[in-house]
Amino acid sequence: MKPQRFSALLLAPGLMVAALAGTAAKGPLGPSYESAQSGQGRSLKELQAEIDGKRGQTPREVFEQLGEMKTEAAYKVLKASASELKGRAAKTGAFGAMRHLLSNGKLKKRVLAHITETALRGRRGDAQAVVQVLQQFGEPGRQLLWRVLSEAEDARVRRFAFAPIYDELSKERDTEVREATLRDFVVPQSGSEDQMLALLRLQGSPEDLKRFKEVVMDKRQSISTRRMVIRAMEAHVPAAEDGARSRPEKPDPAGAVILGGLESDEPRLLFQALLTASLRPAPIDGITLRRVKKHAKSKDDATRRAATLLLLQKGDGKLDPLRLADSRDPMLRQAAAIALGNAPGDDSFQALTALAVDKNWTVRVEAIRGLEAQRDRRAILFLVERINREEGRLVADLAAALESVTGRGYGKSPKTWRRFWNKEGKEFEMPSREQAADAAQARAALKEEKQQANGASVSSFYGLQVISERFAIVFDASLSMDKNGASGKRRIDTAKAQLTGTLESLGEGTLVNLIPFAAVVDPLWDEVMPLNKNTRAEALAFTKDLSMKLGTDVYDGLYTAFLDEQIDTIYVLSDGASTEGVVKDALGLREVVARWNSVRGIKIHCIGIGTDHPLLRGLSSDSGGSYLRVD
Repeated sequence: MKPQRFSALLLAPGLMVAALAGTAAKGPLGPSYESAQSGQGRSLKELQAEIDGKRGQTPREVFEQLGEMKTEAAYKVLKASASELKGRAAKTGAFGAMRHLLSNGKLKKRVLAHITETALRGRRGDAQAVVQVLQQFGEPGRQLLWRVLSEAEDARVRRFAFAPIYDELSKERDTEVREATLRDFVVPQSGSEDQMLALLRLQGSPEDLKRFKEVVMDKRQSISTRRMVIRAMEAHVPAAEDGARSRPEKPDPAGAVILGGLESDEPRLLFQALLTASLRPAPIDGITLRRVKKHAKSKDDATRRAATLLLLQKGDGKLDPLRLADSRDPMLRQAAAIALGNAPGDDSFQALTALAVDKNWTVRVEAIRGLEAQRDRRAILFLVERINREEGRLVADLAAALESVTGRGYGKSPKTWRRFWNKEGKEFEMPSREQAADAAQARAALKEEKQQANGASVSSFYGLQVISERFAIVFDASLSMDKNGASGKRRIDTAKAQLTGTLESLGEGTLVNLIPFAAVVDPLWDEVMPLNKNTRAEALAFTKDLSMKLGTDVYDGLYTAFLDEQIDTIYVLSDGASTEGVVKDALGLREVVARWNSVRGIKIHCIGIGTDHPLLRGLSSDSGGSYLRVD
């Protein structure tokens, strides 16, 4: 990570827009040659006039035509444009066009000096724009990206340098790569979560693992980075000692990193450490076992459940899932259902059928999944009969489990399922998971075609079907929603129309709540309320009178929904990144919500307005929900 240092030629401010020889036409960006011609026959004067007129909205091809001139005059206009114009698109267009100038031997040194100085020490907006186009500069640009990682003064500039040279970084077992990743890699600006994990997993020497433990214990490091370090330990397997499989007393180096997370008082790190220990193909050591047993008694639901699952999987054998199935603690009954799903047999099957009628709906969700995982023929009729006894989202869960087990797609109709089983049950051959998944995919494609032809047959929100009968709509009411969408209507007006349509189409008795968020959250009710004549009218009036406010606090909007233990489904609508709240970054929000949801099983469906939203896409993916982008 030590390319040859470029010679720096610092340009004096007075040269930013120098006077050019010939007949000049002065504009905001300075004089230009009227006689200089571009490859498309347009003069420098004409191109500069378009830049002066359109400013930050200048098309990229205008800058490209300037660059293709490869002249001193064109360089000065590009340089001035990159510095003075506002907006990332204009800056990247101007900086990117400078690559054409490298073929001019007289300009090459100056151009490289300018982009180097800008990337390493320039204003943040200019530096970020340079970093985003350096890949276009060939080998000089690649070398400069390496330098940006270690030398750029602004951390928010350094984080953008990872993506363009990720393939090279992923081959480097290098201390500098390790430190750059730990210090500056931020999802999604630097790349994906999987890419960060790959870079961390590449470093596995004793020195690396010692450093990783220091990072996990260092409270000055971001929680997301410390959590990702713990996740990376899944790939580090300790060497077996003389082929023995007995439990070691002390943790191996990677296990020591995980132990650091187990000793943390930060819930996200602790939760991740428990998950990583369960996924790592190695026994937990004696010290870790004692720590996990302590967490299995935690007052925090997510921690207690995760610790119990780890003990069931890798503990000392003293925990029996059949006994846990009778626990008073719903978190332990959830854990029992998960463990029993992975242990087919008469006793576990009977225990799962009992848990599938548990008074706690989150336990029933895990029991349904457990029966699906066992793939026992006896479960088919049981699941069919449960359809009539459940409501809302759990009916959809039962139907999905039946489709996964049988490969058939009879939806939520118990009558149709019974007819199928009475006709084919005796000779029915269970399909493999892969065969059932292929059949489900084919049915989904056919269903989508029919819906497009006939329109939605159930209540929907922005086209996403509303199946649940206990849900909340968490939606953005910040000032950014005042912008016009592709339809020409204000985003907030479109959202109000969608909310109104959903509320009017929902059946009587449906439990619902509306939770708008800006810098503060102001829900319609404290908890979901059943729709009737009065509550529906109240919800419609609330929607009509919605006003927009400053700020965007996605965290508090979701937190408010999770406080209501009746909710099994959440719809999230937003057009921007979170700017307020306890946790603002996308990865951190996903970590928090995943931890909350580990004990709830809430499906989160997300609608992103205007652009793709990594946070919303991640929230829906993590929870098994749907993601939709609208303009």
